[in-house]
Amino acid sequence: MTRKQPGSTITGTQGGDVSDIRHVPKTPARIVDFAPGSTWRVGDSYVTIQRQHSAHDIVVRYVATGQIATVTLGALVPVSPDSEARGAVGDCKPITEHSAAVWSRAMDEEAQIRALLTAGDLSPAARLKTAERLGISDRQLRRKLKRYESLHTAAALLPQPVGPAHGASQLHPDLEDLIRDQIEQALKFSPDAGVDDLLPVIVAEAKTRCLRPPGRSTVSRRLQKARLNTDLLPAAIGGELSYRRKAVRGAHGAEGPLHIVEMDHTVVDVHIVEPRNNTPIGRPVLTLMIDRATRVILGLLLSLEAPSRLSVGLCMHHGVMPKQSWLQSLGIPDACWPGFGLVHRLYTDNGQDFHALSLQRACQIYGIHIGFRPPGDPAAGGIIERAIGTFMTKARLLPGTSYSKLLGQTPRNAHRSGRFTLAELELYLARQVSQYHKTTHQGLGMAPLTAWERGWLVNGTMGAPRLPDSGDKFLLNFLPGELRTVTREGIDLFSLRYQSADLGPLVAPGRKRMVRFDPRNLARVFVEADDRHVVVGLAGTPVPAFSLWEWREVRAQQVTTGRTRDPERLAAEVLANRALIATKAKQAGPLRNARRQARQEAWQPAPTSTGNEPRERVIPKLDGPIVCRVED
Repeated sequence: MTRKQPGSTITGTQGGDVSDIRHVPKTPARIVDFAPGSTWRVGDSYVTIQRQHSAHDIVVRYVATGQIATVTLGALVPVSPDSEARGAVGDCKPITEHSAAVWSRAMDEEAQIRALLTAGDLSPAARLKTAERLGISDRQLRRKLKRYESLHTAAALLPQPVGPAHGASQLHPDLEDLIRDQIEQALKFSPDAGVDDLLPVIVAEAKTRCLRPPGRSTVSRRLQKARLNTDLLPAAIGGELSYRRKAVRGAHGAEGPLHIVEMDHTVVDVHIVEPRNNTPIGRPVLTLMIDRATRVILGLLLSLEAPSRLSVGLCMHHGVMPKQSWLQSLGIPDACWPGFGLVHRLYTDNGQDFHALSLQRACQIYGIHIGFRPPGDPAAGGIIERAIGTFMTKARLLPGTSYSKLLGQTPRNAHRSGRFTLAELELYLARQVSQYHKTTHQGLGMAPLTAWERGWLVNGTMGAPRLPDSGDKFLLNFLPGELRTVTREGIDLFSLRYQSADLGPLVAPGRKRMVRFDPRNLARVFVEADDRHVVVGLAGTPVPAFSLWEWREVRAQQVTTGRTRDPERLAAEVLANRALIATKAKQAGPLRNARRQARQEAWQPAPTSTGNEPRERVIPKLDGPIVCRVED
């Protein structure tokens, strides 16, 4: 394909296909014909028309060499008229912007001038009669004739721009050079330099050179124009401005539901409180999953922890599995949350949590491909960012919001007005998502619920998403893990000893096995055998569920006091540490203590609950992508 030059006219396109044209010249409309003597261009050479040879060929003479040749009509490219005939290119006014009176007069003038040219009589007497009918002078008529003979359209007779051409300068060239040099020098050191900083220097230098000093508006206009040139600015600022002016990449299409799913984290714009004494504990982290084709929210996770592999896995588990039992636990079983099923491609940013090897391997065994946004192009994740912005707008309606649209900043002492707990915020967002699914989406032209239902209807047959055969095994594969050797004493992980009679067949010196753990509950781990995952608890006295961060705090205290590890004292130390945190929180102490207590309660089950306790001592190991399909 031949690259078209900017400003060139394209002829001979098949069926009006101009998709390869990068630039279209802004010039008045023009009609050309193959009249003998007219000048055209063939490639890079200019030719003049000699005569018509056939319906498809024409005889031309090359201007440079005088050679006579026969070329096809499609090879001829019109030569642009001179600037006087076509008018100022940058001042061409859209034809729809002319008034009805101006347009009507142009049509009348075209009819009179076309009749004059058709008659072939351009004598002064004939021109005078035409000028009198048009109410103009002979000089004006001759100008209109010149433009019309070049364009052959009514555009030549529309009002022409008057005054200097756009961008023309009336200043002395030396003064222009002085202003330009001073502006470039100032912007090089400070892009925020203003006209008041430049004007005194320019005026003084102009007087030294015996030049007429420029006015303030003159310097201001040239400064504004110079700031558009990012090459004149420091590299960091110029690069950022170049990025902001860079065209956004086209939207990535999705073939259907679950074909491409986006995930991202954000800090919620509202402060929450600890449920027992309403102590502010800061802002939680929201992890969200959205289906690109239908805009259905698949998964949602609220956590008091920083984004990690665990939060990604928990949100993935929430998005893949059906939501009915979760909605019932929230007390809204009739909420609209249709999305679930294994995704084909997960699209994320370049955070370390998404690059974790355990996450990539877990996704691969379930046929989930991970794609990353191009570095330095956050607009590529516009769908998930827009969805997060939508729900952050809803969150800002709550007491304790960390952003005021009216103020344009964070309100003073915003955390003091917080009233919602983590569980209440989760319920609130779940209801907002339910309402969102039933509301018409501007980009889709329909509600996400409708788009989801239509997306599964193929050739009159309703399909259904795929599911893993076990939600527990699915989540287990997304948990972090460490390689450990199983010995007669059990397994050592984080300086904790885990023992079970079920580990006997797995004792093999020199062979390391994958040990997966849930950072929310280190009371048990999952040892990967050949055909199953063995649930192994801590050795010694039974210990209540405790998190990884709690254990690290206990270990730090042991190192400080010089005590050695004593598994028998672990339960007492964990419970004593929790009692200390609860006491500090009741005393309305620092934010950190109350937040730690809330983290513990959010991650750990109540004493009467068995939600995080293993229901089996042995979980079958997932050897391959075991997937089941939900039937209607």
